[in-house]
Amino acid sequence: MSSWINEKVKKGIIERKAVHGAAPIFALEKKDKIRMRPLVDLTARNEITIKAHETIPNQTMILHSLGRARYRRKIDLSDAYFRTRVEPKDVDKNSFKSPFGSFVSKVIVQGDMNAPGTFMRILPDIFTDYLGQFM
Repeated sequence: MSSWINEKVKKGIIERKAVHGAAPIFALEKKDKIRMRPLVDLTARNEITIKAHETIPNQTMILHSLGRARYRRKIDLSDAYFRTRVEPKDVDKNSFKSPFGSFVSKVIVQGDMNAPGTFMRILPDIFTDYLGQFM
């Protein structure tokens, strides 16, 4: 956990900051049974959060478009949450505490109830120039 925190601090993704009500962080074992995935326990915050409902893309239409495509590419979204910045005014809401101190995250936190919906909402904005051409 210490090396993960140090790496994210160096990259500017998280910063050390004492914030009241910081959520605990723990690590889950990944499928490969070797690496660990840090996860912030936002259960308490998620209980009082208003759920942002996002529509699920029409899978049939996507598969139909994909079947007609001449070329196909896969986009690596494995670290996409770490590339999605949080509004500066909301950074303190993404606080977590570990045995190594308290921190705030400047990016979407794994465990946030609205993180998947937020991510799905911004994808079309990012790729709007390419939709229908090769995406």
